[in-house]
Amino acid sequence: MTEHNNATFAYEYTQKTLEKVNKSLDNTTTKISGALAFSGVALKFAESLSDEGWLVWVKVAVCFFSAMSIVSCSLGLSPASAGKVVDPASFLDAEIYRLPDEKCKLFTMRQALKGIEQLDKLIEKRRRNLNVAIVLITLSGLGIAFSISARSLNL
Repeated sequence: MTEHNNATFAYEYTQKTLEKVNKSLDNTTTKISGALAFSGVALKFAESLSDEGWLVWVKVAVCFFSAMSIVSCSLGLSPASAGKVVDPASFLDAEIYRLPDEKCKLFTMRQALKGIEQLDKLIEKRRRNLNVAIVLITLSGLGIAFSISARSLNL
């Protein structure tokens, strides 16, 4: 009777999961980069806002929100090591080299699962920073719109 195990299926599934997590990390990083660019644009718009009377406080608020968004994006983009996987050189170790394929796949999967967990934590950190940046960019945009409207209405 041939023994059956699902090592190949589990290994392939783990690899696909790792690919999805890496893609999610790349997407989040791209979005943070876009938010960083929008923050810079909002800061540039703030330069042209009115300095007259109480509108100067709106200008200050827009600058503050834009600056804090830049900080949030920068923290989200800060380098962090995550997603450690099996070092290819480890397969040359006599103990691992002699393992049957199924056990070698199991060894690799266990290491990949640790890497996926680390990547998930990094993605969550970047998402939090992105969400903060989005709120701050929105507040900056509202401040810019309010300032322009108030100036147009001579308030």
